[in-house]
Amino acid sequence: MEICEDYTIEIDERFHRMKPWNANILVEFKGQIKGKKRIERYVKDVIRCLYPNIRRVVRIEVGFYKNLDGESFGLCSGNKKEVEIEILKHDSMELMMLVLAHELVHAKQFLKGELSPTMKNWKSSHTKVAYSRQPWELEAYRKEEELFKYFWLRP
Repeated sequence: MEICEDYTIEIDERFHRMKPWNANILVEFKGQIKGKKRIERYVKDVIRCLYPNIRRVVRIEVGFYKNLDGESFGLCSGNKKEVEIEILKHDSMELMMLVLAHELVHAKQFLKGELSPTMKNWKSSHTKVAYSRQPWELEAYRKEEELFKYFWLRP
């Protein structure tokens, strides 16, 4: 299964031996949610998978809310230093973690500077396309399920 770093790193047991690989990824929570330690590890594992060479300290704030703007299940905004993710609370932890995987792909895009904070520039080019064809959304949808399965469902 190759989902990490633009599909160039194959995930296997070696991934879990890269300690202390996540010390510079700071995760903060807003809102109440059960299992914060497991979710924190999930966030760090996914970010390290998507951005294995990250060296600087980055802050990722994850909030769980009863209501979000519009019809969204999740939202993400940020820049190269910090990211804010909002997840719609749901009875299904699995659904919330699948949505979080999608938003973590966007987090990687912000942290690497691939996606501008205004969400108008993608990898140095200006793009005006329908939501469903935006390159940052295509990448997030392409990777979300594999990330979820590998890092959340796998024991």
